[in-house]
Parts: sequence; structure tokens; C-alpha cells
Amino acid sequence: GKNSHQIIEADSGLSLAVKGEINKAIAVNDAKQFYLMTREDLFASLGQIHDDEHRMNLSYLYSTLRDTSASANYIYEKSKIYSSKSVYPVSPIGKQLKTVASFICSGLETSVYYVSHNGFDTHVSQTGKHSNLLSQLDEGLNVFVNELKDKNQWKDTLVLVFSEFGRR
Repeated sequence: GKNSHQIIEADSGLSLAVKGEINKAIAVNDAKQFYLMTREDLFASLGQIHDDEHRMNLSYLYSTLRDTSASANYIYEKSKIYSSKSVYPVSPIGKQLKTVASFICSGLETSVYYVSHNGFDTHVSQTGKHSNLLSQLDEGLNVFVNELKDKNQWKDTLVLVFSEFGRR
């Protein structure tokens, strides 16, 4: 479906921020692995059941499987167009930003990309950890912005950074 790849989280699972009632986000941290996963026997066989009673009871599942499979194919094929050669920080946020830059420069028809930077829930050595995490974010965003500028994609890009960390 059209909405299946409108929002991509560059990770192995979905954050609450991208789980909506209308638009369905999809988690992709590696386009090829994601594509291959949807071609595995179990995944494929679930989409091939023709029993009407089971199809009615599992219509949402079949719809989701079909949309996911179509999106995996689309993302994989499009992602072959461009592969980032920029040097990002060796960190989860660096890997996610590199993935997003590759997707954007490949021309994916995706409106929102979501990345997350974890590890801020510190109690010991907070100052050093906090500084290191912010440096990773700063370095990653710097490479990301420069890559998109080099590929003439920056003019169509908006970056929003927010924190959802808080104490109750």
C-alpha cells in the first residue's frame, strides 16, 4: 500500500512516535536484509493461504504482509540507486543517519524518516557520557547535512531534533 513506506524508521523496530492510526511506519535498518526477510518461506507461505475462512479472520495480517512485502521490494530496488560513501560516526546514530541519507539520495518516495539516539538515561559519569552522545549526534548530523548538500537534496529536507526524555 501507499502508506507502507511513507514513514521509515532506520532501525530494527518501531518507536511509539511513528505508530499512527492512519499511516503505517515501517522499520528498515538494512534494505537488502529486509527484502530477503520478506522472501523467506514462512513469510511467503502466510501470504499464499487461500482458505476463505482464514483469510477473513486474518485480513489485517494479510494486508500488512502484502504491503510490507511490496514496500520491501520497492525500498530494496530504489536503494540500489545510491549508496553513501560518506564517513559517519561509528555509532548507532551514525549508521541510522547514513541509511537515511542513502534512502533520500536514492529518491525513495518517503515523507518522514525517524532515527533515535539512545543512552541518555545515565546515573554515573553522566557528564562524560552526555558529552559523548551529543558529540556523536553533532558529528552525524554534520556529515548528513553535508552529504545531502553535495547531492542537491538538502533544499527539500527538514531536520527536527527533539528529546522525549523526562522523569516522572
